[in-house]
Amino acid sequence: MNIDIVNTIDDIAFSTWQHLLSDNQQPFIQYNFLQALEHSKSVTRDHGWTPSHAIFRDNTDNIIGIIPSYIKQHSYGEYIFDHMLADSYHHLGLQYYPKLLSAIPFTPITGTRIIARQEYWYDILNTWKDYGSSSGFSGIHFNYIDDGLVKITEKSNFLTRHHHQYHWLNEGYKDFNDFLSHLSSRKRKNIKKERQYILDQHVYHDAITGDDLTATIWDSFYILYKNTYDRKWGAPYLTRQFFDNITQTMKDNIILIIGKYDGQ
Repeated sequence: MNIDIVNTIDDIAFSTWQHLLSDNQQPFIQYNFLQALEHSKSVTRDHGWTPSHAIFRDNTDNIIGIIPSYIKQHSYGEYIFDHMLADSYHHLGLQYYPKLLSAIPFTPITGTRIIARQEYWYDILNTWKDYGSSSGFSGIHFNYIDDGLVKITEKSNFLTRHHHQYHWLNEGYKDFNDFLSHLSSRKRKNIKKERQYILDQHVYHDAITGDDLTATIWDSFYILYKNTYDRKWGAPYLTRQFFDNITQTMKDNIILIIGKYDGQ
């Protein structure tokens, strides 16, 4: 199996990428999403995210797999922390960065990271691991991978880090009141009180998608997006241009829930 490394997703044909994805509909691994990150300058070498996508070919030069990946000069924007690993390297007099990472930038969503038929995963993974070792990276990493890929990485002697996320799941509730009925009386009462308080303040919500995602709405969104990071002592990772880009190519995959007060 042969491996090629490209420094922009533009060097991979859209049709090839989407064909290898098959029926995987998760938006964050779609070509258009990752391309929007690069074209909008949200993901760049200057930001510590250098695209380094791996393309895998068989002996007849057919592309059989892709791993979207990045050379990282830091661990920001991953929404998971490996500072203990970096500190350990430092104490041993070793250099932790750059590292090689396969992840969806700024997106802590679990999913696949090897775009290929599953029968090829093991060989693709070992080829990528050999490339990472021979290229001088301190290590190669996957973030937020699904159970199927966890099994393959452990078979290939990767170390698994376990962390926690909290997810709400719809357990077949008929409606919101049905959901509430499964809660304790105290929790049910508190939720109803909070929802009524919002209505009493004349705050209402709209769901916006598709052609209704106008530049004016994105301008308002981006002000709030930046303010959120300002309050958290951080800088926003995504540029304003990113949201225009995904609107052009993925508008039907986007929904904004907009809270309004007195129509504003």
